[in-house]
Amino acid sequence: MLQIVRSCRSVLAGSAVFLMGGILLCLMACKSSPKETLFFDTEDGSSAHDTTLVKASESSGGIDVKLIHQEIGALCNRERSRFTSDKYVTHFYRNQNRLLWLDWYGVKALADTLLSRLERVGEHGLNSSFFFKDTIKADMSRVRSFSSNGMEEPNINQVIARLEYHLTKSFLRYYVGQRYGFMQPWHVFNRLDPLKEDTVRHEVISYRQLFDVPLKHADSASMAVLLNGLLEHGGITLMLDSCETTIPFYKKMQEQLADRSLDRSRRQALLCNMERLRWRKLLPDELQTKKQVVVNLAALQLYAYSEDSVMKMKIACGSLKNKTPMLNSTFKYIQLNPTWNIPYSIIKNEVTLHARDSAYFARNNYYIVNKESRAVEDVRSISSRMLQSGKYCVIQKGGEGNSLGRIIFRFDNNFSVYLHDTSNRQVFDRTHRMVSHGCVRVQNPFGLLTYLVGEKDDWTMDKIRITVGLPPETERGMRYVEEMDEEDEEKTLISYLKIEDQVPLFITYFTVFPEENGQLEYFRDVYEYDKIMMEHLKPCCVF
Repeated sequence: MLQIVRSCRSVLAGSAVFLMGGILLCLMACKSSPKETLFFDTEDGSSAHDTTLVKASESSGGIDVKLIHQEIGALCNRERSRFTSDKYVTHFYRNQNRLLWLDWYGVKALADTLLSRLERVGEHGLNSSFFFKDTIKADMSRVRSFSSNGMEEPNINQVIARLEYHLTKSFLRYYVGQRYGFMQPWHVFNRLDPLKEDTVRHEVISYRQLFDVPLKHADSASMAVLLNGLLEHGGITLMLDSCETTIPFYKKMQEQLADRSLDRSRRQALLCNMERLRWRKLLPDELQTKKQVVVNLAALQLYAYSEDSVMKMKIACGSLKNKTPMLNSTFKYIQLNPTWNIPYSIIKNEVTLHARDSAYFARNNYYIVNKESRAVEDVRSISSRMLQSGKYCVIQKGGEGNSLGRIIFRFDNNFSVYLHDTSNRQVFDRTHRMVSHGCVRVQNPFGLLTYLVGEKDDWTMDKIRITVGLPPETERGMRYVEEMDEEDEEKTLISYLKIEDQVPLFITYFTVFPEENGQLEYFRDVYEYDKIMMEHLKPCCVF
């Protein structure tokens, strides 16, 4: 009888510990309540957990919620990662005491869903160790063995803390990386080429801006919404699906990446270009769906897409010293026989060497304008120092021989960069065509003009042809040319064409790109951007 009484007391004591622990955990869980929520579906097929996590153990002392949060705090204090998402994880746990992935019943089902996704990160060329996959897997096993079998685990609170912390870091790393990219192109590419340096202190004062594509990025608010969604609704599948890139081009690169015979250089190219697609804005989601122009600097090609066709032509772009920036814009208008306002950098470095040389200015059709009075100056009266003062413009007359050629395509941007014709047609015979000060020269400017403005009436098209020095195609046009005086040979019949359609322009950089037949083609890394990206992607990708 005495033995039965003792057993009852033991059971009651154990129950009390169980209940008090549950109350403590609930209190800790309710300590803070997030204001933002995400309305994701709950996990399909998830049910009540199969084991009880918190179990008294004579050897371990059982679960201690206070110790768990102390261990998580210690992990936060040791955090030294440069990844934005990791920094937010430490902020999250320092400001609330709830666990995302574990509760009174054990490891939640959403942790298994995340782990199953981590098992497949290799399909994206990602390194599973970057997401702590093996550590998470081992710790989940230890926690479940402890809760279901009563196995001895003297450090169970450390294990739970580590598992909770790593699951959150892994989830945010995966979501943020897949949705926004694993590197920040704005910071990387805009700190490559020094523009101005302090030669005394040997410091860079400013850099040339090479990347001007407006990208979304993960901030504290967006990451708070994600984690609060886990707390409020417990759903993760839709989150993981929504962050992954689904455009066909990305899928094609994934297929090639799975080819085990792929050589190292092509694998590296695929990984860099898959990362570019994660930035979302460097290309349209679908290429041949509407009128849109893609200038691929790495391919040295321009692609003018329509719903059922693509027009391709060669380009020449900025030199290694004066790289053409990556940007998105929309075509606004076209000028015919444009004048060229020579940039100050070219005046300073090139034109000043020929100051007062009237033969040089005449040969190049240059003239000098006083910026203040707008008067045209006698070139023989303007010295090198006066040109360097910045008080004078040097302008090249429009027409034949102009460096911009006969056609220029204008669009809004922060660099005074544009697409244009060229008087040096031989440049398109070269393999390496990085020769300009940043603008893009196009091989078939009249073809691009027709693509952008559409087919006008025959006489309008002939007036454009006559203006840019091309032979007319109508009898009226031919008769007009025959009757032209020699003085009228440079006559501009049409100087301006508005582009009615809002045709988007993407000046971008892809060393792997789909051609007209849909097959992927590999291009040379002309600006060595892939090489730079590989250094930044080393922690998360398998090269």
